[in-house]
Amino acid sequence: MSTPSVLFVCVKNGGKSQMAAGLMRKAAGDDVEVHSAGTAPGNAVNALSAETLLEVGVDLTGEHPKRVDPDLLARMDYVITLGTEARDARDRGALRARTMFAALTTDGVVTDDGGVERIDAVVWCTGFRPALRHLRPLHLPTADGGIAMDGLHAAGEPTMVFLGYGDWTGPASATLIGVGRTARYAVEHLTSTLT
Repeated sequence: MSTPSVLFVCVKNGGKSQMAAGLMRKAAGDDVEVHSAGTAPGNAVNALSAETLLEVGVDLTGEHPKRVDPDLLARMDYVITLGTEARDARDRGALRARTMFAALTTDGVVTDDGGVERIDAVVWCTGFRPALRHLRPLHLPTADGGIAMDGLHAAGEPTMVFLGYGDWTGPASATLIGVGRTARYAVEHLTSTLT
């Protein structure tokens, strides 16, 4: 079985994508090949990002912003864009988006056109008032008009992880609370589930 690979992309590759890659490397070790890059790289890793990660034992010393390499992009199993700037780059054609899937299978997804694609995990990032209607075709377990949750994942679907959704936020937005600790838990959960 080959090692899964992931590329985290933002614009400057100095903050968000470096942090995501650092956390994934710490959680997954050698079980996942991890890269980060930017669509318009800056000059250095953001000092506050590096300092924040040091608090949880992730050292970004030696890391530097890198441009998205088309050859690397083409061979990645997963490409995760972070921030609106990366979404804008995707819209310009600098990154390729995957279409929404229509159903989950035991080891992947069924695409809208009926194709089947092997996927190890799905991470869904939601907002304060998440729109969930488009997830209805997945037939996820429901409760109280929403998706039934078991921690951060859909009940009975340990590889369908939601960030910023569920009772853990209470009446506050996940953004107000901060999704950092939740993202760390999600990475740890997925790493233990997939390896």
